[in-house]
Amino acid sequence: MADVFIKTLNMGIAASWLILAVVVLRILLKRAPKRFRLLLWAAVGLRLVLPVSIESALSLIPSTQTLPEDVMYAAAPELNTGIAALNDAINPAFTAAFAPEPAASANPLQVLLPVASVIWLAGAAAMLLWALVSWLRLRRRVADAVLLEGNVFESERVASPFVLGLIRPRIYLPFGLDEGAREQVLTHERAHIARGDHVIKPLGWLILAVYWYNPLVWLAYALFCRDIELACDERVIRRLPVSGRADYSQALLDLSRPHHGVGACPLAFGESAVKGRVKSVLTYKRPAFWIIMLAALLCIGAAVCFLTDPKAEADDSVPSDVPGQTDTLDKKDPPGQTDTSQTDAPDYGIPITVTAVLPENFPEQVLEFAKGCAAQQAANMDYLNISAAEITELASYSEAELTDGGVACLFKLGAHYELAEPENVMPAGGMLIEGGWLTRADSGGDRFMLLRRDGDNWSYVGLTTALMLQESYGGDYDAAVLGEYERILASGVTWSSNLAVSSLYGIQFRFEFDIDYTRIEAECSSGRISGGEPGEELAWTPEPDTTSDTIDFTVYNGEEAVYSGSIAITRIARPSEIANTYLAQLNCHGLAMSAKASNLGAVIEPA
Repeated sequence: MADVFIKTLNMGIAASWLILAVVVLRILLKRAPKRFRLLLWAAVGLRLVLPVSIESALSLIPSTQTLPEDVMYAAAPELNTGIAALNDAINPAFTAAFAPEPAASANPLQVLLPVASVIWLAGAAAMLLWALVSWLRLRRRVADAVLLEGNVFESERVASPFVLGLIRPRIYLPFGLDEGAREQVLTHERAHIARGDHVIKPLGWLILAVYWYNPLVWLAYALFCRDIELACDERVIRRLPVSGRADYSQALLDLSRPHHGVGACPLAFGESAVKGRVKSVLTYKRPAFWIIMLAALLCIGAAVCFLTDPKAEADDSVPSDVPGQTDTLDKKDPPGQTDTSQTDAPDYGIPITVTAVLPENFPEQVLEFAKGCAAQQAANMDYLNISAAEITELASYSEAELTDGGVACLFKLGAHYELAEPENVMPAGGMLIEGGWLTRADSGGDRFMLLRRDGDNWSYVGLTTALMLQESYGGDYDAAVLGEYERILASGVTWSSNLAVSSLYGIQFRFEFDIDYTRIEAECSSGRISGGEPGEELAWTPEPDTTSDTIDFTVYNGEEAVYSGSIAITRIARPSEIANTYLAQLNCHGLAMSAKASNLGAVIEPA
C-alpha cells in the first residue's frame, strides 16, 4: 500500500504544477469563454488520474518522481524535485531526518510511509463517507417533494433550487417561485444537466477524496466548482436578450444562500460566488474571434506542456557527473560491451550474468572481482536460497594514489539475486523483491568495491555500502576511496610476503593464540594451514595464485569449545610476481587480533 501512496504523491505533485499554471491562465483568459477554463480543469483531472503519460521535450513538469520509488530503502533518502536549487535546499535536511541510524536495518520511512498510507486511506474514506451521508440526508429532505413537470419537483423543505441525481437527475425548486424567476432557474439547471455537470462535479469530488492531503487540489476543486457555475451562467445569458440579464441577476440575488464550504453536491442555483456571477452576467460581452483562438492555443499549449512527462536522461553505466571520476579506464566515448555469458565455475557456485555495460578496455580482473563479490554476497544470504546473480552495474567512481605507489580504486557494484522460491521470502531489513529477484539486499544500499591497482595487477581490498559512504564521507567519493582503504586495513593485520623466501621457510604467516587451550582445529580452502597444538602457533601458507582465503577455527580447552570464528585473508597488493601483501581480518566474538612487532604474524587474545 505504501507503494501506491508514493505513486499518488508523485502524481499529485506533478499535477500541482499544472494547477498553478491553470490558476495563472484563468487570469489571462478572463475575457475568454468560461468553457475554456473547464477544459483546463479537465486537463488537471487527467493529470491526477492517469498513472502514465507520454514523454515530451516540451514538458514543463520538473519531475514525475519527486519521491523516488525506493525511498524507503535508500541509505541516504533524497527528493528529486527536478529543480537543482530546490534539491540542494531541502535534501540535506531530508536526508538527515530520514537516513537510517548506523545500527538500524531500515530508514525511518519504512515505518512512516506505511503509516502515512493508512492515514491517507482513512482520510479518503472519510471524505467519501461524508459525501454519501450528505447525499442521503438531502434525499430524505426531498422525499415528499411534489412533481411539477417532467423532472422538476417542488418542496417546502428546500431554500434554493438545485439538481440532484446522477443517472436520472431531478431539479428541485422551493415553493412560491414566481413564474419569471422559475423560468430563469429552470433554464440554468437544465443547462447544467445538458452539460453533464451533475456527473462531472461528483467525479471532481472523488478525485479530491484521493488527494485530500494536497492543498492545491482543494484550491483546484473550489475554483473548478466556481467555473462550472460561471460557464453555465454564460451559456444561459448568450440566449437571453440584454434586458433579460437583469432579471437573471435578480433571480441569482433572490435565491442566493450562504456557501458553507466545498461540497460534493448538489448543483445549487444560488450557492457559488453570487456577487461575482452577477457582475459577470451584467458585464458579459461576446468575445472576439482572436480571443477565442488565443484561448484555444493556450489550452493546447498547457496540455502539451503539462500532460506530458519530461524525457528521461540517458542512463550511462559509467556516470559522467560522479565526483572524482578519472579517465583511467577510458570512459569517455568507447562503444560499450555487454557480457551476458553465464559462468558456472566452482569459484562462484551459482550462475552469474553480467548485464552491466562496460567500456571495451575494462580490466578483466575487475570484472572477476565483481563476480566474486556477487558470489560471496549470495553465499552470505544462503538462507534465502539464491539460485543466480546478475551484475547490473559496474562503474569506476574514484581513484587515489597511495603512498607506497599503488592506486586505490572505488567501483560501484550493482547486483541482483534470483530467488529460487521467492514466494517463501518475506522482505525485511530493507530488502526489495521485484519479479522474483532480490534487487536490494538491505538498508545499506548499493555496494561499493574497493580494489588496489599496482601497474597491471589488481587486488581486492574490501566491500562497503552507500550508507557507510554517506554517513562517513557525505557522499564525497574522493575522500571515501582513501578513507575506506585506511579503515579496512586498520580493521585487520597486513603483512608482505615473498614466495622465494617462503620456499625456504615454508611458512608465510603465524597466528599466536594468547589464551589457554588444549588444541585448535582449523581449516582453509585456498592455502595451507598447520599447527594448532598447545604452545604451537597456527601457521598459514598461501598457494602462488591465492588471492583470498578463509580460515575457520575452533579453540578447545579440554573437550569444551571456548571460541569459534574465522579469519578472512585477502591479497591486497602484488608489487611483483613473487611479492604479495595480505590483509587478515578476525571475525570471532570475544577475541581481538593485533599485529606482532615483527610484522610476520598476529596475536589473538581476549578482547
